[in-house]
Amino acid sequence: SDTQLDVVRFRKLLHLHHQHNHPEAAHCDVCAQWLSQAAELYQGDLLAGFFVPDSVAFEEWRLVQQEELHLQMLAALEKLANYHLQRGEFELVQEFARRGIVLEPWREEAHMQIMWAQAQSGQKLAALKQYETYQRILVEELGIKPAANVTKLYEQIRSGEVGPQAGEQSDAKEPVWLSSEGEHRQVTALVCSQGVQDDWGEVGGCERTCQGIFNRFGGRRALRQGETCLVYFGYPQAYEDAARRAVHAGLAVTAALKNKGSARIGIHTGYMAVGKQCGPRWQDRDLFGKTLEIARGCQWLAEPGEVVITEGTRRLVQASFDLQALTPQILPTVRQPVQIYQVCGEGGVQSRLEWLAQTQR
Repeated sequence: SDTQLDVVRFRKLLHLHHQHNHPEAAHCDVCAQWLSQAAELYQGDLLAGFFVPDSVAFEEWRLVQQEELHLQMLAALEKLANYHLQRGEFELVQEFARRGIVLEPWREEAHMQIMWAQAQSGQKLAALKQYETYQRILVEELGIKPAANVTKLYEQIRSGEVGPQAGEQSDAKEPVWLSSEGEHRQVTALVCSQGVQDDWGEVGGCERTCQGIFNRFGGRRALRQGETCLVYFGYPQAYEDAARRAVHAGLAVTAALKNKGSARIGIHTGYMAVGKQCGPRWQDRDLFGKTLEIARGCQWLAEPGEVVITEGTRRLVQASFDLQALTPQILPTVRQPVQIYQVCGEGGVQSRLEWLAQTQR
C-alpha cells in the first residue's frame, strides 16, 4: 500500500535520531534534519475529537498515545532550538522555542531559549519582556515564581552581561544557563567494569565498543575511574525514558563484550546535584549524590555478564524487561537492605504505548 501514517513516520524519524551514533547530538546536522521533518509532521493531539462510545480501554490508549507524542514533540523542538542556538541562528531558535510554548506555555527551557536568542541578536527589551510574560504565565497558571536560573538569565540580560557585545568579549560559544550549578536532576547512573586489564589495546577496544553503544542510547560517559566506566543517562539531555535507555545499553554492552571478558554492570536511578563546570563545554560538569555510589554497589554485586538494577530503576523499566528479584543487599550510603534485580533480557513490551495496548487485548 502507498498509504503512509504521519504518526508512524514521526516515530521512525525520532527512532533514527536516537539510534544515530555520535557523541554530541546538539551539533549533528543529520539529526537536525530528521528532527525538523518530524516536527513538520506533528499537527496536534493524535485523534483529537475522536471518541469510541463506551470504550474506556480505547480512551486510555488514546490519551497515553497523545501524551507520549506530545512529550516527544516537546523534546524534538527543544533539541532543534539548541541546535540552532549553537549555530547562532537566532530566528530559528525563536521559531522552534515558540512552538514548544504553544504546546506547553510554562515550559522553562523554551522561554530561556527565546530570551537568550533575543538578547544575542540585540533585542534586549524583547528578551526582558519575554521573562515578564513567562513570569505572568507561571503566576496565573501555576501560582509559582520563575526558577532561580531563569531570573539569573534575566538579570544577566538586563545588566548587559548577556548580549551581542558580551558575546564578542567572551570565548564562550555556548549558553551558560543550559545546566545551572546546584540544580538537582533525576539521573540514571550506569557503572560498568570488565575486570582488571593490563593491555591498553584491550582497554581501548572496549572503550570504542562501549562508547558507540552509549552514544546510541543517549548516555554520557564521565571520566574513567581505574577499571570502572561511569555513564549518565538523563544528563545533560533529559529523557523521559532515561532509565530504560540505560538498561538497554547495559544489555547491549554485556552482549558485545561476551567474548572479551564479561562485563559487570550496576544501574540506579536517583537525584544528583550538578556541580561546577570542569571543561570547555557547559555540559562538562561533575555530578554529586548517592546515586552513583548505589549504582557502584550494584556493579560490585553483579556476576560477569550480568546487569543488576535497584528498585528505583525497576519501577521505571518493569514493563520492558524480564527481571529476577535477588536477595536484598546493603548498598553504599544506604542503611537498610535494598531490593535489587537481575535483568534477564528484554521483555515482549518495548514501550508504554505497546504495553498499554497489550493489556487491553
